[in-house]
Amino acid sequence: MTTDVIQIQGIDFVTAPSPGPIRAGLCFRVGMADEFYGNHGICHLIEHLAFDGMLDPANQMVHANGMTTDIHTSFYIEGTQAEVVDFLNRITANLRELPLHRLDKEKQVLKTEQTRRGGPVAEARNTRHGLQDFGLSGVAELGLNRVGAEEISAWAAKYFTADNVVGFLTTAEAPEGLDLRLPPGTRQLPPAPSLSPAVDPLPRAYAFDTNAVVFESLVPTRGALGMLVRLARARFTVELREVDAISYSISVDTSMVGADTARLTCLADTEPRNGAAVVQSLVDQLVSLGQGHISAEEMERARRALIAETEEGDYAKQLLGDRAIGRLLGTPEETLARYRRRVEAVTVDDVAALARTVRESAFWITPVNDLRWVGLPPAKFLLPVVEGHRFQAINADEAIIVSDKGVTHYRGQAHWTVPYDQCVGVLAYPDGARQVVGVSGVSIGIEPTLYDGLTPALVTALVDPQVNADHMIPMPARREDAIPTAPPPPPQAAIGQPSYAGGLQAAAGAPTNDALGYTNAPVSTFRPGHSTAPSGSTVGYAWGHPQAAMYPNQPGMVQPRPAKRIAARILWVVLAVVFSLCAAFMLLVFLGSLSDTSPEIAEIRPILIGAAVMTGIPAILFIRAATRR
Repeated sequence: MTTDVIQIQGIDFVTAPSPGPIRAGLCFRVGMADEFYGNHGICHLIEHLAFDGMLDPANQMVHANGMTTDIHTSFYIEGTQAEVVDFLNRITANLRELPLHRLDKEKQVLKTEQTRRGGPVAEARNTRHGLQDFGLSGVAELGLNRVGAEEISAWAAKYFTADNVVGFLTTAEAPEGLDLRLPPGTRQLPPAPSLSPAVDPLPRAYAFDTNAVVFESLVPTRGALGMLVRLARARFTVELREVDAISYSISVDTSMVGADTARLTCLADTEPRNGAAVVQSLVDQLVSLGQGHISAEEMERARRALIAETEEGDYAKQLLGDRAIGRLLGTPEETLARYRRRVEAVTVDDVAALARTVRESAFWITPVNDLRWVGLPPAKFLLPVVEGHRFQAINADEAIIVSDKGVTHYRGQAHWTVPYDQCVGVLAYPDGARQVVGVSGVSIGIEPTLYDGLTPALVTALVDPQVNADHMIPMPARREDAIPTAPPPPPQAAIGQPSYAGGLQAAAGAPTNDALGYTNAPVSTFRPGHSTAPSGSTVGYAWGHPQAAMYPNQPGMVQPRPAKRIAARILWVVLAVVFSLCAAFMLLVFLGSLSDTSPEIAEIRPILIGAAVMTGIPAILFIRAATRR
């Protein structure tokens, strides 16, 4: 695995000469994790602009593509020498001078492309990290609405430079005719992954309407990682598919997030009704691996599989892009022989220690509403209420509080808050509506049409000055029928029901739901195509009108138990204890009578058995009633 490095016009290229078509590429150390919510999508946009002129049928590259990930933006091709030279030259020429005349068209293409995003893996990332750095990959690229030519050009000048790129090539020497001139710059280090306040500390789980169970952890890249992936994949597949038959496709993969850190992702598809069983099985196997319950046969099988990968004929060629990215990140290189020695040296204790790290730092996305019974508390989205101007909803049990510290939305006794110091963006609509988005994913909509005394001008005056300009994201105008309207007054209003008191009101001392004993998740979850959601976004929101409310049994929100249900459960517990004790007493008396052979005692035994049965059956029914969710 020794990497040969050559320089072509000041750019490092890792090479692995091999026969057949030439494979080549350029990997820049910038990606979605370098962006923020207000410019999210800028790397992807530059990637598209770099392909200007290559979609013409006369010039189209069949085996060429681009990729924007968390930590790198790459361009690659496989073809003849002439095709490789032409492709690399066109990419670098477009990066030197971005074809900004294509800006609006490429933005539209990307807005169409992002409707395909989402799903449990994306939800796991943007909930674990928040709507920042490594959590942006699963969020709609709303920054495309805000960034302009000047900001895009400055971004390219900082990141798409000769000192922030590593190339790869399957030839020993540079092909003739290359022109890879790029401006000088600085090698950019990858950002450190953040942790959303909603999931700190880990491990935690978040209920999501999905047909899969996902967990992700950040782990060291070296040591026992390869062995753990092999062992976990085999264990999970056997238990979930062959033994329990509750999952069909189980994957365990890793991806780089830094020079010495990787993300381990496990996804197991399942029916939602089997979600709890899938989680239980995965947790059990992680515990087993963490306790070192691994046979010598399992270890040897995984070891041989890892080493066999390195013996394939085109192994070096297949990993060439990864080796370029490793060099870009500053990952220490090693020879093939040293890698094999490391694999041979991995012990059961090494695997067990890493499995414990995975379990302790995992974040889970599941279709299960509550997983505290397996040691996975829910994500916590509750923040204190802000004090400021209170506006009552028209004909609805809702209110919104706007202050210079943030925004709070009430619905009944529940509330959600986005402080401005945790605000990652504000979606600004031409009709005056604002949507304040918090780092944890909670998003509060401020609709002037729904609150008494609230006007578009007042919303603008109260919200916009509190937010940085690069956090204000202009949104397209909504159709008139897409702007929410207040519901009509209830029938009781016609017989003298007092109207709501609206306008500016002090909200100090407003009631909170701290004492209700449940976790406040976002009111709902954005879905692609939702009438009030940015396309492709998976951000939770608390939009201020009844049509967008989460219904009581929506996955993702732990509901408070009504007082009557709690009282009934206490009654079932008391009755279960009483009848269980009676049944146990009758059974003990019966067992004690077996040593007495007198005819009188023999006549009593059937009565004792009947009494034990008559009290035992109700005891079982009461226990089931007391433990039912």
